[in-house]
Amino acid sequence: MREASERRTATDTDSYAFSFINQSNANEGTTAADFCRMRDNLSNALKLIEEYNQLYNTSFKALPPYRLFPGDDGDYEFKNQQWPGNEHAGVYLILSRTGEVIYVGQSLSFGSRFYQYFRNEGGKCIILSDNWSAMPYAIVAIQAPDEKKYERLSLEEYLIQNLLPIDNVRGK
Repeated sequence: MREASERRTATDTDSYAFSFINQSNANEGTTAADFCRMRDNLSNALKLIEEYNQLYNTSFKALPPYRLFPGDDGDYEFKNQQWPGNEHAGVYLILSRTGEVIYVGQSLSFGSRFYQYFRNEGGKCIILSDNWSAMPYAIVAIQAPDEKKYERLSLEEYLIQNLLPIDNVRGK
């Protein structure tokens, strides 16, 4: 069982969401309503992960959002960095620019799965599929405990049922 100090509280969750949104939208003309919607969407997803961990006595860990298009000009700042949680199993969220969760998926290896969707070409993020309901903007990797990697299937279903992401609901 995890120590209480390792658990993310609702306040921590809001700070995490706020930090990402603040980084993502500085100087991009985001309205106050967009900002609030983003904060609420990401905060809700993180609270669901926290709730799942408590209900099923597990310890999935949400990694910081990984922006696919961090600069105003579309430059891919992380071109020399590995995907978040690269060699780990877990669940991932694909977020739109407005912070809406458009897809929830799972994988035994985040790096392999993300490489199926996105490529780095000349410092730019290339989206390999045009089947998204909105343009993917960020990824949140939710790392499964190594000894419980098969629980990712249950968390994926839990998040899909609670978040109803458009690309899971309508199919891809």
